[in-house]
Amino acid sequence: MKSKFTLILLAVFFAFSLTFQSCGDDEVVPDVLVTSNRSTGTFYKIDVKTGATTEIFTPTIGANPLK
Repeated sequence: MKSKFTLILLAVFFAFSLTFQSCGDDEVVPDVLVTSNRSTGTFYKIDVKTGATTEIFTPTIGANPLK
């Protein structure tokens, strides 16, 4: 009984150590401006330096664009 408890405790400790260790290596993500076209429903990201827009996605329901 004691060995099962020790094994379970060790497994829980290992799982928590992996979880907290992975939080330390997050990627640095630059700030991004996001906008949308209200008539088409398409979302765009805006390059802060140049002002250029890049289409990100269009939300859909079924295969139809959500407007």
